[in-house]
Amino acid sequence: MKLGLWFNPTVAALGSDMLAAHRDCVMSEEGREAEPAEVWETEASVPLCLASRYADAFAGELIRLARDYGVRYFKWDAIAQYGCDAPGHDHGDAGHTRLERRESYAFQQVQAMARIVDRLCAACPQAIVDFDVTEGGRAMGLAFLGSGKYFLVNNGPYYFNYDVPIDRERDNWNLFFHPGPARGWICRRPLAYDRWLPSTLFLAHYLPDAPRDNQLISLASLMLGHNGLWGGSAGAVASGPRIYTRDA
Repeated sequence: MKLGLWFNPTVAALGSDMLAAHRDCVMSEEGREAEPAEVWETEASVPLCLASRYADAFAGELIRLARDYGVRYFKWDAIAQYGCDAPGHDHGDAGHTRLERRESYAFQQVQAMARIVDRLCAACPQAIVDFDVTEGGRAMGLAFLGSGKYFLVNNGPYYFNYDVPIDRERDNWNLFFHPGPARGWICRRPLAYDRWLPSTLFLAHYLPDAPRDNQLISLASLMLGHNGLWGGSAGAVASGPRIYTRDA
């Protein structure tokens, strides 16, 4: 098992050295800088533009984490396609319209992400970067798959993805996050991409939980590809049949 980190690469904490050294790289739209916001119950953070000099510094930080702490897996999350039309970055200047800078940022983002991964893997060939595309509005582009992977299915799609009405304030949004065959139907769909692209580039997660029928479905699905388990696999092994262990 290798150490992995799950985070948003387009933000830096208010108290971080990264933000202090890259205040000029803060995202802005229509002349207004992005406001700080809490990220997953951590210190409030400010969005930084990947189409700026920040990208090289971020790549350097990933390399440091790989070398100093043995991090081998990086999951990138919450990278929105749009968000910056600042004139002082690498996606246009004052000679371009705000719309041109905005669209240039969106176009360059996937390329910037791929360059960061390429730098990381050149320094640490064992590193793997998965980009979470499980939400709407994420940056998309096949260019990234030449460097990293897509994180395609995590805890499951949402009811509103299937036009099923729910109360978003009170109901659980997720479908297919319970043990059973339905989740496997969803997770195995990307295997059909093999006719165009290796389906191993599209990480999907199966549930390791008991009962045994679900575990057998998940284990058989893992053998087809994707290589992902969602949840506490150690607890599932301890509480259910030991089909994931060598002496099963």
